[in-house]
Parts: sequence; structure tokens; C-alpha cells
Amino acid sequence: MSDSTTTDDLRLPPGPRLLAREVVEAHQRDRILHALLEVVARDGYEASSVSRVAKHAGVSTATFYQLYDNRPSAFWDMYDAAFGSLLAPALAVWDDPDATTEAPDRLRRCLGTLLGSVATDPDVARVVVTEAAWLGPRFFERRERHLHRLSERIERAARDHNGAASPIAARSIVAAVWALVEEHVAAGSAALLPSLTDDLDQIVRTLFEQTDDRLPDRVSSAALARYQRVLDRVFAASRELMDGAPSWQVGLYASLIACYTEIRSDPESLWLHFIDTSHEETVAVRTAHSARLLTLLHELREDAPSKQDGTALLRRIHAAMRSSILENGEAIDLDAAERTFATLLLSDGGAPVTGVPASAPGETVLPPHATPQD
Repeated sequence: MSDSTTTDDLRLPPGPRLLAREVVEAHQRDRILHALLEVVARDGYEASSVSRVAKHAGVSTATFYQLYDNRPSAFWDMYDAAFGSLLAPALAVWDDPDATTEAPDRLRRCLGTLLGSVATDPDVARVVVTEAAWLGPRFFERRERHLHRLSERIERAARDHNGAASPIAARSIVAAVWALVEEHVAAGSAALLPSLTDDLDQIVRTLFEQTDDRLPDRVSSAALARYQRVLDRVFAASRELMDGAPSWQVGLYASLIACYTEIRSDPESLWLHFIDTSHEETVAVRTAHSARLLTLLHELREDAPSKQDGTALLRRIHAAMRSSILENGEAIDLDAAERTFATLLLSDGGAPVTGVPASAPGETVLPPHATPQD
């Protein structure tokens, strides 16, 4: 379902005709769904009453209720068709039986195609991303069902490529990409999405660089889910922290402090973030978080470093903190580790940080199974 097709395009030609009832009803449904998309895109879900939609579709309200129980039931049919239209070109990249391109290159084409679809149909994307949220929890269930179609193809391609893919890693990549889509659509900047293809491609290719001899055990899904929620909370708070800071260094420092404060309350997430380097699921979640954090920094701050330099800086900070943590064995001196990354960040950018809240002193002990290994 594309916003290039209008309700008027779907009207039957005037004059007498003999059509099966099923054909007429299918045609009426199509007109109702297109009318609903157009009204919601223009006026929002709350303003899309049944009478307005029916009038826009050229049918009676009685006909509407013959075909749909209520407005939400029609909306979800429209939502599925609209989301499907955004995903279809990207899914086709993986489903082409004649494709000979290597999986990593197909992934780049897939990402570029998806971002291009959203940029081309901003009205459809806005309905899918923002207006559907009015309908509550079912929105999240439907969204995950659609995104799963993409993540399962990426997972299968990675496994065929190197035998070392997990559903969690593929889902983490798709979730990170879609988080950027949602942010740009909500901000009205969907047209910028295709320009992110190269940056995202560099990040998500890590999924195809894993080999099965690097996967000793799987991280529990519960632990990984907690870790992902920690990073989601940090990212949600990062826009205000970065936007109000006097320099990009201070903004990034504040975001990292927020991340650090969240992670230190959960020893297992602390281990996954700083110590674990062998599980592809953890690497994918951590890398995706860094990518969206740097993208946000680049959007908000004119003084921000290039994404390439920013990625290198975050890697050095992570490595320095990991080394500082490992020096203390299982007992982690959080304050010493924090001073390490603060010094590295400030020496790299040269801007002094003033008024940054200090962390409370103390130690955190890693879970028994998480003894650090270099």
C-alpha cells in the first residue's frame, strides 16, 4: 500500500455492471483501507472517524460496518498492508532466487532499500510508526511480527555465510535500524535516512564476520533482554543530555555517565558490556547502541566529530575501561574505570568538563560465571 495510489484511483467506472458480490466487497475494502490511510496520514488517527473514512472512500457507514466490526479492525488491516509495502522491496533483496551477490553486500542493499522505501513514502511511514501507537500494546506486537520477517532472513543469510548466526543478534540489528527509522520519521526527517546506509552497513557487517569457533556458549535471553533494556533507557535520555551540553565532548560524557550509572546497578549487564567479547549477540547489541548513539550525536551537534572518528573514539574508551576493570579481577573499581574513560574523552577533544556529577564510590562484583578473561 503506497500513498501514490489514491482512493479516487480505486473507484469503479460508472455505468451498469454485473460483478460477483465477493469482487465488489474486495473492491470496497480496498477503497476503505486507502481512504483510512489518507485520512490518518493527513489528520491523525484520533480524527479518523468511521463517517469521515466512509465518506472519503465513497461508501456508506453501513457498508463500512458490513465489512469491519469497528475502526480498529479496519486500521490493523491497513497497518499490515502499509507496513508490508515498506518492507516488501527490502525482503525481495533476500528472496531473489537468482541473486549471486554475497550476503554482506545483499545486507547493504537491503538496508539501503528499506531506508529508501521509508524516505519515498513518508506518509505511510508516519502512519506505521507514530499513528499506530494510539492503539496500545497491539501496536508493539504487530510491529515485531513484521520486523521478524526481516530479521529471520538476515539470520538465515548469516548462517549460510559463516555458520554462526543467532536470532537474537539479527533481531538486535533490525531493532537498532528501525529505532533510527522511527526517530527520523517522528522528527519529519525521513528524507535523510538513505544517507545513513553506509554508516549502518559498517556496523551490521559484524554479524557476517563471526565464525562458529568464537561462540562458546549462548548468552541467556533474559540477561540479553535486560542488557538491551538498559541501553534503550540510556538512548532515550541521550537526546536531552547531548542537545543541552556546551560541547560534543560534554554531551557524549553525560550520555556515557548515564549508561554507566544504569549498568553498574546490574552486574550481569556490566559484564556483558565491558568484559564479554566472544558472544555475537552481545557484540551486536553493543555495536548497534554505539551506532545509534553516534548518529544522534552527529544530528544534534554541529561540532561533533565524524562518525568514523567517533566510532574509533568509542572503541578506545571501551577498551580502556575494559582494561581498567580487568586490572582488579572480579572486583571492579567503578570510579577508577570512570576516570579512565573521562580522561581519554577529554584528552581527545580538549574541552574541559565542568559540573559533571561524580559517581558514588564503591565496587561491583561480577557474577560467578563471569570471571574476566583477556
